[in-house]
Amino acid sequence: MIYSLPEQRRPGTPGGFGLFGLLALALVLFAGGLLIGHWTGSAPRAQSPAAQPAATASRASTATSVPARADTAPSSAVPASRPLTVNGERVWSGRTVNGVPVGWDHSEAGAVGAATNYTSALASSELMFDADRRNAAVETVAAPKALGRLRADLEEQAKVIAASFFGIEDADKALAQVQTSKVVFQTIPVRYHLDSYDGSHAQVTIWQTGVGGYQDSSLPPQEAWGMTTVRLQWIDKDWKETGATVKDGPVPVADSNPPTPAPDLIHEVQQFKDYHYAPAS
Repeated sequence: MIYSLPEQRRPGTPGGFGLFGLLALALVLFAGGLLIGHWTGSAPRAQSPAAQPAATASRASTATSVPARADTAPSSAVPASRPLTVNGERVWSGRTVNGVPVGWDHSEAGAVGAATNYTSALASSELMFDADRRNAAVETVAAPKALGRLRADLEEQAKVIAASFFGIEDADKALAQVQTSKVVFQTIPVRYHLDSYDGSHAQVTIWQTGVGGYQDSSLPPQEAWGMTTVRLQWIDKDWKETGATVKDGPVPVADSNPPTPAPDLIHEVQQFKDYHYAPAS
């Protein structure tokens, strides 16, 4: 069982797409009852068999590469045909490829927008738990030198999450059992800080929260807080991710309302659309 441990801390996690590490380690329960990460919420209550968190994926080394495709009808709240602007200057092209917003401005605002949207899109259940779509998305945003490592890191995170959702140690088996229609896995940026920018490279730290749940899991949906630092490089007229790290960040007191049962929460969440994000002026 998982119990609420609001003050438990963990060291920062290395490499990979940061927020995946944040949620994976915040939600995963390893054998022996060790909860790694920082999560908030109430102790689990008895619920119907259709309960919570999950993930699905397959080995990155054996996954088939999917050609990049432009999404003609993205589900985001900002249509692909409508660029994002800050102070009248366009920071995003309005294009979405393989589920990820691409075509960011060669500027500080463009770097912040790229880091935020890459993290949010790649941490969505629609991409993370579908092996082909996940690998195609990683290929879209990763710098060439970082592609193999980031793809492998993300796959491992998905496997760890799947194992925690089903409460089993066999991660490959857990991933094979996941149905993406039963997953809620979402990250929400709260604030950002531009750590460095020189035109060729940028580093952005994002304070964010996230929620993960699986309808058929014995665990209730969980929330997590942390700070993801994303490193970017300007390549081929767009920002590409070279890596990210995660550490604990400010964590507010959890909502005192009783948690929503997983089937209800996942059903309600799926009625809403995703946002694309632009930095504040």
